[in-house]
Amino acid sequence: MFYSTGIYLYGAFIRLAAILGNQKAKKWVDGRYQWLKNLPNTQEKKVTWFHCASLGEYDQGLPVMEAWKKQYPDDFILVTFFSPSGYENKVDQSIGDATCYLPLDTPANARNFIEHFRPNHAFFIKYEYWINYIKYADRRNCSIYGLSAIFRPTQRFFNWYGGDCRKALHRFDYFFVQNQSS
Repeated sequence: MFYSTGIYLYGAFIRLAAILGNQKAKKWVDGRYQWLKNLPNTQEKKVTWFHCASLGEYDQGLPVMEAWKKQYPDDFILVTFFSPSGYENKVDQSIGDATCYLPLDTPANARNFIEHFRPNHAFFIKYEYWINYIKYADRRNCSIYGLSAIFRPTQRFFNWYGGDCRKALHRFDYFFVQNQSS
């Protein structure tokens, strides 16, 4: 409940910021406008999905994306971004067969996105843990990986209010972490 409420409030805040003239917020909103109508057709394809928050996460995941594309050249590589700065920098030069914004993590958006792409593998890079996307990917028997992950005792997973987040972690098949303490 806390998570969903927070997601809807975040979306409302971003839309308000866009209306008030924040250019980054406007790009965030505009990039997701009618997102479901603009998705590529992947009906006959095996989809491998890499989600990056922004440009830095894309750069961290790029060697894995390149290796995956080399090992599985017939897979359709989907790259998603949360941030306009990552998307705008890579949309025209991404390794992905399709590169798009990740819609806000509402249950309906996550269900529609996952049902459309039907990914076989999903990689969430570094700090990206979108509970609804993870839940619906897991329900479709998608293998889920944390790539370049870092965990600290202060993160929401390990606090009293982090129950839903902890449950999401259990849906991952494997974490590739950056340090021993993680």
